[in-house]
Amino acid sequence: MTAGLPSGERELADGLVVSASSPLDLRAEAVDLPPSSMSGAGEWRRALRPYAQPDWRSAWQLCTNLAMLVCGWLLAVKAYDVQPVLAVLPALLISVAVVRCFIVFHDCGHGSFSRSRRLNDIVGSLLGIVVFTPFRYWGYAHALHHATASDLDRRGVGDVWTMTVEEFRSASKRRRAYYRLYHSPWVLLTVGALIKFLVIERIVTRPDTTPTRVKRSVHFTNIGIVVYAAVMCWLVGVPRFLLVQGVALVLGGSGAIWLFYVQHRFEGAYWTRRSDWRFIDAGLRGSSHLRLGPVLRFASGNIGFHHLHHLDAHIPNYNLPRCSRQHPELAAECVLTLRGSLAAARLKLWDERSQRYVGFRAVSS
Repeated sequence: MTAGLPSGERELADGLVVSASSPLDLRAEAVDLPPSSMSGAGEWRRALRPYAQPDWRSAWQLCTNLAMLVCGWLLAVKAYDVQPVLAVLPALLISVAVVRCFIVFHDCGHGSFSRSRRLNDIVGSLLGIVVFTPFRYWGYAHALHHATASDLDRRGVGDVWTMTVEEFRSASKRRRAYYRLYHSPWVLLTVGALIKFLVIERIVTRPDTTPTRVKRSVHFTNIGIVVYAAVMCWLVGVPRFLLVQGVALVLGGSGAIWLFYVQHRFEGAYWTRRSDWRFIDAGLRGSSHLRLGPVLRFASGNIGFHHLHHLDAHIPNYNLPRCSRQHPELAAECVLTLRGSLAAARLKLWDERSQRYVGFRAVSS
């Protein structure tokens, strides 16, 4: 229930099933959904509880990721002195380190980095500077994403903008053009990352409904980023910093955006109206299992096991593969390869009549 929430949070959480964990201590409670929406929840909670225990590997990941980040910068400075364009190669290493830092940041947001909530908050807030994302602000939106994934009546917070065919047809020309631009791979995987992490994450987009302490995280992160940029410019020089940080932000940010995009947008995806929404279906049918090789699985912090993450967000990223092996009955309905995930580029709109994603051609035909 939302009765115990402060008024501002209660308003924003209107009618939502709030995620299993967030920095704001929101809980998995059915607000005004039918009891059947959480059918089977007890079973999967009991089955997955042993995996939702953070251990020493959290600290190991944090340390190795930061060490990788430092090594990447040292190599980038050396490479830049030889030839500026060579700094792009170490920037790739930095982008991997940043993506992996984001996975730790993500675990902190779900309370799965440590058993200590305070430590989760401290580590998450500091990593927010590294990944250019305010911890509490992102965590609040992300909690609502978990609560509303695959629910057509509760879209719009922490998710990929999705319109139905009918909504697109009835939208203004300007809005349709903006939607097309938003979903263009050329935008999504290039300037999209810069817009997302340099602009959108720097502002409070819903100031009237966002709790004050959540808004503070945006200001804290912005100040931290300014200090970080100033220190790095002093250490490595302005040209080196701008080139390497810019390349790393585009590469790492685009990779993270693409992973999130294909984890909820694929052939056979699950979307339904609120009255028919089921939490387990949203996890196993509304989230994909992106099967990657060892290198990409390492680089992405096992986030390809997204269906299990949506079933229980408390599971640390390093326990997801073991959970998948030991519980084949919880397999995702859609298993994608990296090559297969490219098909998501043509899936733009949800067609309620055929219950599937379609491209823009389906609207014009």
